[in-house]
Amino acid sequence: MNETKSRIGYIGIGLMGGPMALRLVAAGYEVAVWGRNPGKVQPVVDAGARWAESAAEVARASDIIFTCVSDTQAVEAVVFRAGGIAEGGTADKLLVDMSSMRPDAAVEMASRLADQTGGMGWLDAPVSGGVIGAETGQLVVMCGGSEADFDRAAPVIEHLAQRATLMGPTGAGQTTKLINQLLVGCTVTLVAEATRLALEAGVDVTKIPPALAGGRADSRPLQEWMVRMASGDDTVESHLRTMLMDLDTVLDLGTATGAPLPMTEVAAGIHRTL
Repeated sequence: MNETKSRIGYIGIGLMGGPMALRLVAAGYEVAVWGRNPGKVQPVVDAGARWAESAAEVARASDIIFTCVSDTQAVEAVVFRAGGIAEGGTADKLLVDMSSMRPDAAVEMASRLADQTGGMGWLDAPVSGGVIGAETGQLVVMCGGSEADFDRAAPVIEHLAQRATLMGPTGAGQTTKLINQLLVGCTVTLVAEATRLALEAGVDVTKIPPALAGGRADSRPLQEWMVRMASGDDTVESHLRTMLMDLDTVLDLGTATGAPLPMTEVAAGIHRTL
């Protein structure tokens, strides 16, 4: 199948999903969209996507269906409840879930979807890079699933990401995303602490990121957020509750695997206090 002729579905037109859906429309794909909030979906429809009346209709109208919703429960609802993707799914279709959720849930849902549809594929493909990455097509995508499903989705994902990596079987993408969130959540906490110390010590915070650029202490959180933290800029790019949810899931995975995570416990506690 010529990938440029693939019919695409997108469900979850939020801070991340909206820009991604718009990029797929701009790339020339036939895109069907659905969401619980018509106001969020309308800009994508105005750009050329087709409004579907349900998630099931999106599945029927598409070869590859992308989802990007808030959490494990939202994924389960949009896929398996009445009017969900499973109702419109068939063995020749592929679901690419870009939501962040529990790895064990991804494994269970992928198996359930295949059973209910006669073999529909599932690729867990959570992303990192924030709203700016979604708008510019510079996301990083961590995938779990079969090589065949990854190869099928990769040409479409190229319009959304600077890099997509198949990390292993179903659930491996979600596990990798949790490791990403552990690193980001802990680093952001440290950047905030360092920012406060610099302010109290009288150091010019605006000079710290360029001074440390390229050194071992450098990071994107340092470069992107330290000066904003110092200036009181609290523009919403993501929600604290989302990071806290991810850090709590990291801690659950640590308990299940026996991996000690003392830094993550501290970062989660600070996010919970916020």
